[in-house]
Amino acid sequence: MIDVSKMKQTDIGRWVKFDKGFRREETGRIKSFNSLYVFVVFKCDGNWDAYDRYTAETVHPERLDFIEKEGD
Repeated sequence: MIDVSKMKQTDIGRWVKFDKGFRREETGRIKSFNSLYVFVVFKCDGNWDAYDRYTAETVHPERLDFIEKEGD
């Protein structure tokens, strides 16, 4: 679980794992965040060096965990 109140600008670009509950987990990268939500890019046609050019999904931070890199 990520505590959005402790997030910093340096967290942008970090890899996260999204726990979808009964569906399989998904990994993505943080594009931005505010006091309530984290905006995560999950799909970018494998172009992870330019993930910030793709649309992010709004995710509740309690459904996310930081990971070291994609696939961890």
